[in-house]
Amino acid sequence: MDILSWFLVFCIVFFAVGYARKNFKLISKYQDAVKNDELQICNGEVVSKVDERIRKVKGNIYSICYPVFKYMIDEKELYYQSVIEHANVNVGQSVTLHYNKNTGDVWVGGDIPLIKKRVLIWFVKMGLLLLLLITTNILL
Repeated sequence: MDILSWFLVFCIVFFAVGYARKNFKLISKYQDAVKNDELQICNGEVVSKVDERIRKVKGNIYSICYPVFKYMIDEKELYYQSVIEHANVNVGQSVTLHYNKNTGDVWVGGDIPLIKKRVLIWFVKMGLLLLLLITTNILL
């Protein structure tokens, strides 16, 4: 393999490790909170949307954004911006939030399975890209 191929492999592996570290840290924090029974379930509502854009997929129109949630813990009003894009979220819509009593971390009710799915899909894509890079280099 020549220098350019090694550079591309290094870039792909570097970004894969960074992506995995960020998401696995989030997943492991949630699983530790579940295991230690530190989660408190509370209701919240969407108060605003960040980075909203419209996408058309198979004839359906979706509004994609990072919603900001407002929730109450011990009579304190707190805010949380989601780290996952959500589709068709409306301001004022109620959601279930999982709050870690010890660390103050917050997760939206169904985000962890979505994060796991995204990580799996991303690693499959990176593996296919590496496989393509290796096979084209062998064939040349």
